[in-house]
Amino acid sequence: MEEEIEILQSIYLNDIQMIDLKSEPRCIELSVYPTLSENEEENKKNIILCLIIKLSKNYPSEIPIFEFKNVKGVLDHDLEIIKSKIIDTANRNIGEYMLYEIIQEIKDFLTTYQNVPKNCKCSICLSYFENSDNVTHLNCYHYFHNSCLKTYLSYALSDIEKEKQEAKFHKIKWLYRTVGCPECRQEITDKQIQELNKYSVLSSPIEETNDKIIISSNIRKLQEYMRNLFEKQRAKGGIIEPKEEYIISLNRSDEIQSDEES
Repeated sequence: MEEEIEILQSIYLNDIQMIDLKSEPRCIELSVYPTLSENEEENKKNIILCLIIKLSKNYPSEIPIFEFKNVKGVLDHDLEIIKSKIIDTANRNIGEYMLYEIIQEIKDFLTTYQNVPKNCKCSICLSYFENSDNVTHLNCYHYFHNSCLKTYLSYALSDIEKEKQEAKFHKIKWLYRTVGCPECRQEITDKQIQELNKYSVLSSPIEETNDKIIISSNIRKLQEYMRNLFEKQRAKGGIIEPKEEYIISLNRSDEIQSDEES
């Protein structure tokens, strides 16, 4: 048992959060995430879970208990699939050390996500993520397209800078504030923004697309309805054209001037 733990420590290093071999059952907790590149921080930024392994004194003759916590970006349905894979692997290896094979089984399954949360929408554009999308999240674990978050942060940071300049111009104290998550308003700290910049969220240009915009029949009907409403309001005098408004203003000025002269 101790030899297996040493092997796990040498492989997973900082991913192991806790090892308790004195309690009963013995317990191991470690972070499990996809294996997509050599950049571990990039691999774990969207899809990650904490695997809890509870080992009885009869292990490996007895199958361990496996639990999950702090699951991010993984569907409940897929957690059930992972549990099924764990049981199958454990049953095949009963009587032998099995933890490494089980952990790798989970990592392989999570890698199929391609670091993109499934059945999940961007909190800004509200479009579902696809496998080819570049996705990121904030510490509150609300997910965004990189380009959507880039645009949001650019405008938000620009507004804050304008506030600073106005406060300086009027010689008043500027109350410090930072950008908040567009969904839950949790503060995005300067450190988080720097981290996002490291992942090229702020510096990468918005991806251009050659896809044609298709206007649906419902939009066409709405356009026609708004056009008719506009003409109806204009016919009743509810809408004044800019040129007419300018002429009316001039006429009123002339009337005022004539009254003053008389």
